[in-house]
Amino acid sequence: MARGETLLELETDKTIVELPSLLGGRLLEQLCQAGDDVAVGALIGRMEVAEVQPKVAPASAAPARHEDASTAKAEPPTFAGTQAATQVVAAAGSAQRTGALRATPAARAAARAAGLALESLQGSGRRGRIEVCDVAAPAIAQAGLHFADTEQGRMAYANNGAGKQGNVLLLHGFSADHSVWAALSSALGAMGLRVIAPDLAGHGSTQVAASGIESLVTPVRALLQGLGLQGPLHLVGHSLGAVVASELAEALGARATSLTLIAPAGIGREIASDFVHGMAAVQTPGELAHLLHFLGPRATVLSEPLLKTLADELARGRLQTLALALAAPNGTRRVELLRLLEKLAPRLPVRVYMGLQDQVIAPTQAQQLPPRVAVHWLAQSGHMPMWDQPRELLDLLLHGALQGLAHG
Repeated sequence: MARGETLLELETDKTIVELPSLLGGRLLEQLCQAGDDVAVGALIGRMEVAEVQPKVAPASAAPARHEDASTAKAEPPTFAGTQAATQVVAAAGSAQRTGALRATPAARAAARAAGLALESLQGSGRRGRIEVCDVAAPAIAQAGLHFADTEQGRMAYANNGAGKQGNVLLLHGFSADHSVWAALSSALGAMGLRVIAPDLAGHGSTQVAASGIESLVTPVRALLQGLGLQGPLHLVGHSLGAVVASELAEALGARATSLTLIAPAGIGREIASDFVHGMAAVQTPGELAHLLHFLGPRATVLSEPLLKTLADELARGRLQTLALALAAPNGTRRVELLRLLEKLAPRLPVRVYMGLQDQVIAPTQAQQLPPRVAVHWLAQSGHMPMWDQPRELLDLLLHGALQGLAHG
């Protein structure tokens, strides 16, 4: 075993810490097994350490900074919101990996599940450590999109996980696509859930025109029927996707197990129409870069080539009709969700997650939700909690609507 190679993974009630070998050597005896509860300070193994020759630093050299398991701070896995954001975060400001390969336990597990070699990944963590977000985007890219033919046209969707614990449908918001869910989809798929994340009509690689809410709902319902999913089905929708998820919950009846809405449109009188109509009319990367500020700081680090690619897609004008159906130019929203939620809340769990820094959907609008709808506030999130506070969002899902699916 070489110095720096992972020796063990230590799990507490709060986190999982990967402990490296501080010296090269050979493991002689293992005194406990994986999954055992071990008292603090207990002996867990014996190791024969190779002889180490001391190194004398040149007189002019600065003192070396050493870090071992007793002084290093364990950093939990982090997530990037989209494949694009993951690539940018990895490229900007991350140290190049040197020496032994380093990866968090969660990243190692995700890479194994995706069939990816850790050596092929670029780490975005401290000292080039590979994080979960570095695995998510390549995993999605490697899996590729799936396509299904419906009467409305060809639907594109990402499919993650085996579905032994149930199914989750993730519906993105206006001007986005399936990739906004990359990290969350990877995490849920690794827990035994089958995760379906389609590109809505008018978005991404789906070849269906979008003219209004019904044009979004109908092909997704057809997609679900074609997939023939078995077991519980949990619906998760973000912004415009929250309206689609709610309409689907009513249409599916008892087939829908629960409903989670993230920064949902249609719960108040107003919406940031400058953002909605601006995105539908984007022609240049500069226009897109300006509008991304509505979504929060995690959306504003895209590279110039990526901005151009996204701007070229939006310049096709596929979303202009849908934008008018969603919001009037004066800022008044044209979709209404409250009456539908009043009907849904008595028969299935409905949860709403709002970012207190949201500049697209004012968080105060959640005060108008029906009493039986549970509302969770994310203090450090804007319009994209799956980017701004991904770990907190995942934890809320697993201890809320998805509790029965993930642990059942």
